[in-house]
Amino acid sequence: MLKKAVLLAITATYATSGYADQTGNSSELEKVVVTATKTEREISKTPVSTEVITQAQIEAIGAKSLKDIFTNIPGVFVNPNASSLSIRGVGGKGTLLLIDGRRIGSEYSNVYDSNRISANSIERIEIVKGPAGSLCGSDALGGVINIITKKTEDGFEASIGGQSGMNSDGQGAVTQVDGDLRGRSGDTGYSAWFSAQNSESYTEKETAQLKAPKGGGQPGLGKPSESNIPSIKANVPDMADVNTTYQSPAEVVNVGGQLTHDLTEELTLKINASYMKETRESDRIGTAHPSNYNKPDNSGTTFPTFNVPIHQELENERTDLGIGADYDVSKTLAINWQSSQSHYKKEDDITTPLWKELGYSSESDSASLSGTGEATATNHELTATWTANEQNRILIGGEYFEDKRQADFFSGDGLEETKTLQTSSAFVQHEWQVTDPLSLVYGLRYDNNHQNDDATTFNAGGVYQFNSAANLRLRYAQGFRSPDSQELFVNRYMPNGKRLLGADVVDASVGKQEFDLKSERSDNYEIGLQGRGQDWSYDVAVYQNQITDSILMDTSNAAYNTFYNASKVDITGLEFTGSKQLIDSIRLELYANLMETENQETQERLEYTPDQYYSVTVDYQVTSSFSAMLIAQYVGDQYYLKTSPGLPAEDATADAYTPVNLKLNYSPEALKNINFFGGIDNILDTEVDKVLGSSVGTYFYGGVRVYF
Repeated sequence: MLKKAVLLAITATYATSGYADQTGNSSELEKVVVTATKTEREISKTPVSTEVITQAQIEAIGAKSLKDIFTNIPGVFVNPNASSLSIRGVGGKGTLLLIDGRRIGSEYSNVYDSNRISANSIERIEIVKGPAGSLCGSDALGGVINIITKKTEDGFEASIGGQSGMNSDGQGAVTQVDGDLRGRSGDTGYSAWFSAQNSESYTEKETAQLKAPKGGGQPGLGKPSESNIPSIKANVPDMADVNTTYQSPAEVVNVGGQLTHDLTEELTLKINASYMKETRESDRIGTAHPSNYNKPDNSGTTFPTFNVPIHQELENERTDLGIGADYDVSKTLAINWQSSQSHYKKEDDITTPLWKELGYSSESDSASLSGTGEATATNHELTATWTANEQNRILIGGEYFEDKRQADFFSGDGLEETKTLQTSSAFVQHEWQVTDPLSLVYGLRYDNNHQNDDATTFNAGGVYQFNSAANLRLRYAQGFRSPDSQELFVNRYMPNGKRLLGADVVDASVGKQEFDLKSERSDNYEIGLQGRGQDWSYDVAVYQNQITDSILMDTSNAAYNTFYNASKVDITGLEFTGSKQLIDSIRLELYANLMETENQETQERLEYTPDQYYSVTVDYQVTSSFSAMLIAQYVGDQYYLKTSPGLPAEDATADAYTPVNLKLNYSPEALKNINFFGGIDNILDTEVDKVLGSSVGTYFYGGVRVYF
């Protein structure tokens, strides 16, 4: 399938570029500039697959959050439960999420951030597809998402808006108000933005089939009523109804801004700050929850129960502060400095409504899986860019990054401990315009990881511009991901009574010794072709990403789980993006991503990764003031490993789904500064496999934005 798709795409692309030559549609076009190479560079001359999502696109789809953007604009894949952001099959910890080029304090993966980041704060998003270890260091195995917030502008501009919506049954309502402003007064520029979102619950009734240890010398699990443990048999029910939460009742507030000041024509100082506050709660069927019934062996441990209804309450805060300076030393030398600190605090409270049945005196007493954690990400980066002549530009820089986490799961006795990971890096990059049509970019980076193995990463790429309709792109790039503090230092009991122990933890009581957990590493090969005309554009890429020493969880030991390095993961794919102005009022946009993935440790596809993803967008300018956009997508089936307490894991597949969304925008000529927008998401009421999350059904929304 993939080989045929590659041949078809190359044939179609060749025909398109030939059409441009015959008709002369390859005249001067607006230049798109990106910073994928840490320097400003035209996207047509960038040897890295880079996608740009603009503020205009974000407003056209009525997006509230980062998740809304990626749900409607393809390029980054996100499942309905927003469990992780994925670029070309590499998700979770392998996709580096940056805000204005800075790392943020957050979870160990980007599980929740897509719902926390307000779309109103975003000026544009640059998505680098493929490893970026030589410029960004650890975690950029699959690519980088750089969210660029709204910057200062000459003059003054501002907007304020609001929107609200709910599904066809009046459930799952979401209401948001937001605003922004930016401008300049003399030598000082300023920008600020805010958003406040309130989400109401969407639930579906499900039945929990509880399980418990059989006891009495019998291994395995069974119904609580059949258990040989008297306290469990007498008190714990076999089933319980649960109104499972698929959209959490939540409140999320974001506020932030930036100040710049030109000390001289050559030197500009910058300071930015932001704050996020989130409260969220949910009900679901948990994999496991401890009872309060002690085992008779005087060990102090309790009997676990499984498939138990749980209630979770989350309260999260993040504060970001950054300072920096841009200094044009001369016409050929520029120095850039930025330092930032991002502090994230999480309070997680997990209880069970079956607290009485499980032997607790109150629901709050059943909160044995709860905890508080803090993460602080500190960055310092200094770069110098020397433009030697029109053909050569050299970037050299250094970076220091510290990840400090304080949590109670680093200590076997449940006391809070702090673990710190530090990395010092140096990198260099050369941009060489060899001839008018041929340009090369190559670079090298060394990361001195103070706790783990060091890493040296390399990338090299080139673009050959036949004409504006055909730019050939070749690239080889390396990436890596160092083990995080969870994988190295975690030391806690899991609900099933086993320990989860990091690679560096030593525990003689269960025979656990310290061992070397290597960094994951990736090698990426890509060939691409890109071109533009007056009323069309395309980009097609064939890529292969080979990941070695992938970090997985080892569950084979009877006493504890830990982490280990798997052999290899292979991802081969084809990605195509194209657009065509069919007539003056109708524009067509196409997207396709076809992948073949394999975890060589299991000989299976990667979990929760569709091997086919298609999108068709029709943008219709009905009148000069009214437009409609129809977005239809196909998300292929997804492999996952189905686990049930007491039973061996088994292969399973989540069904494909096809959402269709309608977006409407109206800017009346009599009210030129007002835009009314709305739409219907999931028009066909497409169902989603519950393991991927759930759709709230057909969702209606509307809003207004006023510009000043």
